[in-house]
Amino acid sequence: MGKLTEEEIEIYFTLKLSNALPDRELNSLNEMMEDDPALKARWEEFCSRYAHEDIDSHFVRLHDDRLWEPLAPIERPAPVIERKRQRPLSILASPKSGIAALLAAAALLAIILLAYKGNYFAPAKPKLAVNAPAQPSGKNTRLVLPDGRSINLDDERTHFSQYGIQFDRSRGALLVKAPAEMNGTGQLIVPPGKIFSLQLNDGSDIQINANTTISLPLAFSGSKREIWINGEAYINVAKDPGRMFMVHTRNGDIQVLGTAFNVNTYDNNHTRVALVSGAVNIQTAKQKMLLKAGTTATTTSNDEIVVHNTNQGTELSWKEGRYFFQNAGIAEIKAVLERWYGVSVVVNNNPSLVDLRFTGGVNKDEDIKIFLDNLSAVTQLTYQVHPGQVILN
Repeated sequence: MGKLTEEEIEIYFTLKLSNALPDRELNSLNEMMEDDPALKARWEEFCSRYAHEDIDSHFVRLHDDRLWEPLAPIERPAPVIERKRQRPLSILASPKSGIAALLAAAALLAIILLAYKGNYFAPAKPKLAVNAPAQPSGKNTRLVLPDGRSINLDDERTHFSQYGIQFDRSRGALLVKAPAEMNGTGQLIVPPGKIFSLQLNDGSDIQINANTTISLPLAFSGSKREIWINGEAYINVAKDPGRMFMVHTRNGDIQVLGTAFNVNTYDNNHTRVALVSGAVNIQTAKQKMLLKAGTTATTTSNDEIVVHNTNQGTELSWKEGRYFFQNAGIAEIKAVLERWYGVSVVVNNNPSLVDLRFTGGVNKDEDIKIFLDNLSAVTQLTYQVHPGQVILN
């Protein structure tokens, strides 16, 4: 058994705890935990989430057929179980050779505990007959040029090279190649439902998430390279020791020389920076901190900075068209659906919805109804879909 991904660790722990992991894989996992104290500590933390009587009995109570009645006509899978933090099958990374069946079985059994406790999310149902993925209506990726003109980048007829900016339709990317002496600032607007790529004139690459605006100079001059972000983007900064790269957000600034990191400003009160490689300085009105690779910094509403270890499986999954959420409230799910599908989500006023928490994920390339069907299957929620609008009851 080679190095496990975050998803595979959760799945193997799930199968081990439910006494459903084959002997060969079980022995390999036990050996890995003996050799890796961090992995062993994760196993102990994983076990601490559940009652001792459930662990000792390998969750035998979940084999009760009565637990499956609310899920009819969903077919009952083999008797292994999924844990609270299991990722849905629709968003699992491609499994390594030899464990595909285990991954699929563990993912499918999310429904068991979901039905029993009703407060976390189920895997996506098989894609039988679904509509095409929802697309935003009347919202296009736009480039606003320094002279104020707005270019629709989603129009297949759009081909241009102005102000040193080229649009490479084959890559679906803007390439900024303006000479250093060119002045002016452009603005790239990525609407809900879209993801876009940008290459700056210094060679830095940016992947931009939905509902994000980036302001950038046509050419970097002087000792700084500065851009402004409102939304979320993954930035791979080209190394240039002589020129600091700076990202401005509403809640603080990020200073780098050469690195790769993700910046998220969707929450008006917080900026979150996940550093993949290199080092960056995070600065607010009150505090300045050096962030190391593998950690994530979040600015608070009172301008403090909180740091924790990065889970790349959740922080960067949007780049692959997936979004993971853990113990999320209905407000977070509403925001994600609006951002990724370009629809307005209306949540009818119901106090019971405030207390609901969900763990799971959304696949941007699947129809929104798949997600909504799963949501309604494990809760009392119902939904209605109208053009450009979803109503949750």
